[in-house]
Amino acid sequence: MSLIQTPDLSSWRRLALGALGVALAVGVMLFLRDGSRVDVSLGDTDDAMRLVMVRDLVHGRGWWDQQVMRLQPPVGVFSHWSRLVDGGLALVYSLLALFQPASAAERTLRLIWPLLWIVPAAWATLALSRSLAGVPGKRGVRLEAAASAAVIACGVVMLTNMGIYGQFRPGRVDHHDVQIVFCLMALAGAAMGGVRGGLLAGLSTAVGLCIGLEALLFEVAIGAAIGLRYLLDGKSGKELLAYGAALALGAVVFFAIQTPPWRWGVMACDALGLNLLVGLVLAGGGLALCARFLPSGDWRWRLAGLALTGGLAGAVYLGLHPDCLKGPFADVDPAIKPIWLDLVQEVRPWPRYLKRNPDLALGQAVPGVMALLAWIWLGIKREPGRGLDAGWLASGLCILLAMGATWTAIRMGSYLGWFSLAPIAAFIADLSTRRLSGSWRGALIGLLGLSLLFSPVGATEVVVAVQAKGKPVVKAYDQYVGKYFKPAPKPVAKAKAKPKPRVAGCFETRPFAELAKLPPGLVLSETDLGPFILANTQMSALRAPYHRMSWGIMAGYRVLAAPAEDAQAQARKLGIAYVLACPSHARNVDHTQLKAGSLGKAMDTGKPPSWLEVAAKNPTFVMYRVRPAAAPAASR
Repeated sequence: MSLIQTPDLSSWRRLALGALGVALAVGVMLFLRDGSRVDVSLGDTDDAMRLVMVRDLVHGRGWWDQQVMRLQPPVGVFSHWSRLVDGGLALVYSLLALFQPASAAERTLRLIWPLLWIVPAAWATLALSRSLAGVPGKRGVRLEAAASAAVIACGVVMLTNMGIYGQFRPGRVDHHDVQIVFCLMALAGAAMGGVRGGLLAGLSTAVGLCIGLEALLFEVAIGAAIGLRYLLDGKSGKELLAYGAALALGAVVFFAIQTPPWRWGVMACDALGLNLLVGLVLAGGGLALCARFLPSGDWRWRLAGLALTGGLAGAVYLGLHPDCLKGPFADVDPAIKPIWLDLVQEVRPWPRYLKRNPDLALGQAVPGVMALLAWIWLGIKREPGRGLDAGWLASGLCILLAMGATWTAIRMGSYLGWFSLAPIAAFIADLSTRRLSGSWRGALIGLLGLSLLFSPVGATEVVVAVQAKGKPVVKAYDQYVGKYFKPAPKPVAKAKAKPKPRVAGCFETRPFAELAKLPPGLVLSETDLGPFILANTQMSALRAPYHRMSWGIMAGYRVLAAPAEDAQAQARKLGIAYVLACPSHARNVDHTQLKAGSLGKAMDTGKPPSWLEVAAKNPTFVMYRVRPAAAPAASR
C-alpha cells in the first residue's frame, strides 16, 4: 500500500494533534446539538448533585467534609463520590471566575468540562488502534502503513459515531466520563508496552479506581494481560515493575488525598475503601517484586509469583469485606430495591431495554459485535513472531466483559461503545493494507471509503431498520430511505390549531424559581427530584436517588404510600415542611406502584388532604406546605 509514502501518522506528537482535532470537531457538534440544554436544565440527577458538591467546596466547605446534611436530615449522608472530581471542577471554576461573573463561570464550566475529557479519550483510542494495527518497527513497512491507516480509520469512526459521546455532552459534570477516560488510558498503556506504557497503565488504573469502581473488572483484565505478557516473555519485567509500582503508590497517594483520615479504616464495596486499597497495594507491590527479583529465564517461577500475587490480593480484598462478592450494591438495604433501585433505568438489563427502546439497545449491541469479530480477525491475521500482544488480549477481554456488563446494566454500554472503536479501526487498516494499492491518494480514498463502510453507525441503522419491521434489508431500505425519493402527496388543507404553551419538565431549572422564594424547609418528593431541590433552592430533601440513603428513601416512601389523611402524623414526626408534586410524572413507575387513596396518589391527582395547603404553584410543580399543627384546646 502506498500510504507508507505519507508522514507517519502514528507518531505520538501526531496522535496528540489528531486527538485534539477530533475533540474540536466533536465538541463543536455537541455544542450545537446540546449546548442550549445547559441553560434549561442542570442535567440528570448526578449532574445536579455533583454541582451541589462543587458549589459547597468553592464556598468554603472543607475538603474532607463530605457529609451532606441537606439530604435525609438529621441523619445526612456521607457521599461515596470521589473528591478528586469535585476538586478538578472547583479548580476550573475558580480559573473561569477570574474573568467571568459567578453564574457565567458556572455555565461555562458545565459547557466545557465534559468536552475537555474528549481529548484524552480520543488520544487513548487512537493510540490503542495504532498498537492493535501494528506499531512501526522490526516487522517492516506494512505495519507502519497499518499503524497510520488505523489512526485515520479510527478518527473517521470517532467522528461518525456520535452515540459514544453520551457521557461527554455539555452539562455532564458527573464522574462517568472521567472513569471512561482513565480506563481507556490504562488500556492504551497496556497496548503501548514498555516502561512508559506500564507507568501509564498503572497510574491510570489507580486514579480511575479512586474515582469509582464501575470499571473495576476492566482494570483487572488489563492488569491480567500485562501479567500474562510477563509470564510468556520474561524480558518485559521492566514494564511489569513500572505498572505494579505505579498502581500501588498511586492508589495509596490518591486514597490519602480524597479520603478523610478518620475514614481510612472503613471497608466499602461501592468506593475505594481500605479493603480494596490493601488489595491494590498487594497486587501492585507483588507484581513489582516479581519483576524485580524472580529469574527471568524460568517461566515456572514467574507463574508461581503471579498466581500468588493475584490470589493473595483477591483473597485479602474479599476477606476483609466478603459482601463485595455480591458487587458494588452489596451493602444496599434490600428494602429500597423494589421501590427505587430496581426501577432505575441505567441499571436495567439489556433485554428489558431492547423491548422498550430497541433502536438505542441495538445501538449499544451492534458496535460490540462488530468489534468482537474485528478482534478475532486481528488475532488470526496478526504478524507471526510478535509474541503475546497484551493490548490485543486486554482489548478483547474488555469487549467481552463490557458485553456481559451491558447485558446486566445498560449504563455499561458507554464502555462497550468506546472499547469497540480501536479494534474496528485496526481491522479496517489491516484490510486496506492487504487489499488496496496504487497511488497514496487512491489508497487514502479507499481507506476513507472502507472506514465509512465499516463504521458501526451504518450497520446499526440497517439492523434497527430490519428489526423495526421484520423485513429483509431491501424492503427495509425502501421503507426507511426510498420513501424520500417518492413524489410527496398533495397537502390537505387543515385548520391550524393554536399551539399549546410548552410546560417545563420536572428536571428543568426555571420551575424551581418560585419554590426557591419559600422559607427553607425539608421537602418530601419523588426520589429523583432530591438533587434538583438541593441545586435550585435552599431546601433540604428527604429522598434522593443514592443507595446510601436507604433511611430517607424508605421514610419518604412510607409517608407517600400511607393513606392521605393518616400520613400527617408520619410527616410531622419526620419534620417535613413541604410536599412537592410534579403532575407530569404521575404515570412514572414509582408513582403507579402506589395504591389508590395514598398520599402520593392524592398529590398526582391534585386532591391533597386537609393538612396540606398550596405554598407555590406553576404549570410544572405544586408545592404544598404542611399546615401548622392545631393548638390543643385550653383546659377549663
